[in-house]
Amino acid sequence: MKILEVKDLKTYFYLPGKIIKAVDGISFELQKNEVLAIAGESGAGKTVTSKSILNLFSRGNGKIVGGSVKYKNVDLTKAGEDELRKIRGRKIALIYQEPRVSLNPSFTVRSHLRRALAKANNSKRVNDAQIEAVLEKYDFMELEKVLDNYPFQLSGGLAQRVAILLALIFQPEILIADEPTSSLDTTTQYYLLEHLFSLRKEGELSTIIITHDLGVAARYSSKMLVVYKGKSFEFGETKRMFKMPYHPYTAILIKSAKSIFEDNELIINNHLVDLNYPKKNQEEKGGCVFAEKCNWQREKCKSEKPEYKEISDKEYSLCHFSSDDGFLKEIKEFLSG
Repeated sequence: MKILEVKDLKTYFYLPGKIIKAVDGISFELQKNEVLAIAGESGAGKTVTSKSILNLFSRGNGKIVGGSVKYKNVDLTKAGEDELRKIRGRKIALIYQEPRVSLNPSFTVRSHLRRALAKANNSKRVNDAQIEAVLEKYDFMELEKVLDNYPFQLSGGLAQRVAILLALIFQPEILIADEPTSSLDTTTQYYLLEHLFSLRKEGELSTIIITHDLGVAARYSSKMLVVYKGKSFEFGETKRMFKMPYHPYTAILIKSAKSIFEDNELIINNHLVDLNYPKKNQEEKGGCVFAEKCNWQREKCKSEKPEYKEISDKEYSLCHFSSDDGFLKEIKEFLSG
């Protein structure tokens, strides 16, 4: 059952003398109890997409200028603040890449948990027994030793544990994890990812994990969205995408990462190569935004914008030739070479 649908989402930042199109045509679906990985290099628009889902750009220079984000038929891009407050955190939770962003420096861990439990349970009082119960429920008993510590006294791993627990306390239907372990050491990354996804399996939690590590996507996700320059380049089954991608950019990402994982086994701290955006914007000339970096570009790529189209059942690609058997054969040979 579909729980979230993002269609042609566009979020722009208006700065003096220029417009930054951080998200410029993102589309995907999330099913109930599904894990979706949003993958791409740094600056591709992954984090802005996650914040746009919750419509967090009502203030500042950022603005959602197009598209829709439908959660159970409610378009969050058009919802009022009162309605959004009922959804943010309670129905859709966001775990930030830097955990201390979501922690108040003037509150101890105990205070954070007490306030979260009070809001989640609509209760004015929360005792220590309730805090211990939630630590035990989510298997975060190691936090018991730091309950009276402030965020600045926590290691990165402990701070991220607190942030994850604060999100789970509200029992959201959708959890968005924005590169939740990228700043942590290898052992801590592995532990937290395994722990997070073991908790997800016990309930009915739909998860979006944002990553630039294809090993993470391969190990944990059933669907994957590949983004580049704020656009959806490919969306579909993760297993299919690793075997036979429809978009050249996806193939290049997988080829660049082949040395860091095999048989979907995770090896952390090896990231995607940075392809760098071309200096000239081919899209402004009317062509594909990836044309100048593409090994398979043809004249059509330089003059016509590709359409984000369905290649097979619920499988999409932003490429003129994703349905061309000869083109797909070349992509497959490239991956196997």
